[in-house]
Formats: sequence, C-alpha cells, structure tokens
Amino acid sequence: MKSPTSKKHRKSTSIAKSVCESPSVFAIAVDGTEVSIRRAAEIILNKKPDDSGAIHGVRKLRHGLTGKRVTFFRSAINECSLPTESDLERQHCLHLERVFTVDRYRTQPFTVVHGEIHYTPDILVEWSSGKRSVLEVKPHGQFSDPKIKQKLNIFGPLIQNSGFDFQTVSEKDVHPESLNELLRHIYDGRRRLRVPAQLKALVDATFAERDRLTLDTFAMKLVEAGWPMSWAKKLIFFRLVNANLEQGLRPLSLLWKGA
Repeated sequence: MKSPTSKKHRKSTSIAKSVCESPSVFAIAVDGTEVSIRRAAEIILNKKPDDSGAIHGVRKLRHGLTGKRVTFFRSAINECSLPTESDLERQHCLHLERVFTVDRYRTQPFTVVHGEIHYTPDILVEWSSGKRSVLEVKPHGQFSDPKIKQKLNIFGPLIQNSGFDFQTVSEKDVHPESLNELLRHIYDGRRRLRVPAQLKALVDATFAERDRLTLDTFAMKLVEAGWPMSWAKKLIFFRLVNANLEQGLRPLSLLWKGA
C-alpha cells in the first residue's frame, strides 16, 4: 500500500512538470488586458493616480475587506497612495522610500498566468539604472510552505526569463533603520506635502494652553477636533511639533511646539 505522503508528492511533482511544459504564459495587466509580463509592467508603472490620489494594482483592494489588513501607504517617491496587504509590505515600502536608487515602485503590479495557475507578486520596483525587480514579501516561515514554494519555483524563473530580477523578502531582509528615521524621510517638508492652515492654528492654540503634552494627549486633542490621529506624528516630522526622537516615540513621549 502506498503512503498518502508519496501520493501527494507525486501529484505535486506532476502538476509542476505539466505547468512548466505548458507554452501558455501571459500576464493580466492592471487594465485587464492579456499581455506579456514586460508590457504589464509598463502599463502599471505608467498608470496615473485616480481621483483619490491612489494607484491600484490588479487586486482591487479597499479598506474593510474581509480577511485583509488593507492600508493605503502614502509614497513620496511615487507621489500617490499604494494599497498594501500587510504590515511587512508597508515596512518594506518604508525602506524603499529611503533607497535613493529606487526610481518608482508599484504594489500588486500584474498577475502572471501559466496554464491554470495564477500568481500576483507583491511589489514591482524600477531602479534608476532601468533595471526592474519583482518582490514577493512574506513572513520568513511562510516560504517553507510547500504550496508557496511550488508556486515560486514555477513563477520565479518565468519572471526572470522576462528580464526581471526576482526576489523574496521577509522580516529578516527589512533593514533595521528606526521607524522615526523612515517617517522623517517620508513626511519631510521638502516633499511638497502641506499642512492645512486650520491644523496649524489648532497646534498654536493647543500649545498656548500648555507648554508640553504627551504624544497620547496631543493625538486625542487632534481626534476631538476632527483630525486623524496619524497627524500627531506627521506634525512632528513637519517640525511644527518637537520631540526627542533619539529616545523614540511612545504614548508618553513629551512634545512641545516647534518653529
């Protein structure tokens, strides 16, 4: 009697072999067309932001999707928002913002179809040299999953054969720069992001009452006035509010008015 394990292994090997022998390889671009992988990359890289300032990939991600942690990451390099599906994806996007050889990048850039198997990579990067990289971003432990290994073993070479570098990225590969430094880079005033006049007035009024506030208290005052809590940190990196960044930002970190 043959073991279930050996049967499963033979089935997996058979699927991989039949897929690799299949000549039908194409990509579904962000506009829904069936094109080559190289053409699909061109389409997503040249796509313009929509009315909300976002560039969506082939997956129509939105806030509140069941089973997804969708967040729109504000990219200074791309001058738009990009949908991300995990904290690790967002962390790697933060890293890409600091790499000055990155020309532009997109998330969920296209879907590669090979036979009956589909694969959508997480990030497409175009470097200043003109080289392009396709990145698969996952927690390190997931790369040992047999199904994921099989899919990457099939699609990795196909993507490389189309002229791209193919890389896997895990939490072990994300550079250890502090979040404070990364946020400073993104929200630097030189990036042409503007603080609304009403928010500036609120900052003046808040610190006129008290010289110093904790980050937590300041964030709650913003929320009470109808502003998103995320502005508490953004204002620090606009230099409108000061903090001791060398000690990191915590709920009880003290803030005082900037220049």
